[in-house]
Amino acid sequence: MLKLKLSNKAETLESLSKYLKIGKILPVFRLKYTDFVNNIDESIRIIQAFFPKDFLIVRSSSLLEDTESTSNAGKFTSIPN
Repeated sequence: MLKLKLSNKAETLESLSKYLKIGKILPVFRLKYTDFVNNIDESIRIIQAFFPKDFLIVRSSSLLEDTESTSNAGKFTSIPN
């Protein structure tokens, strides 16, 4: 039986990827919002190095999102490209 502790989106996806037999979780790059806004140019350089040619979607990964008892689907902004 799978015992997966829910966390923020990024950590949950990284944990879940170890158990998948079918399907694939694409690479996850985590960056704290405060780190990004305090050094935008460097953050963009690092992101572009990590995903050199990929189409990106910036997604939230907050402990305030989904839990075992609540869903906040759609309450956080995703930013494509």
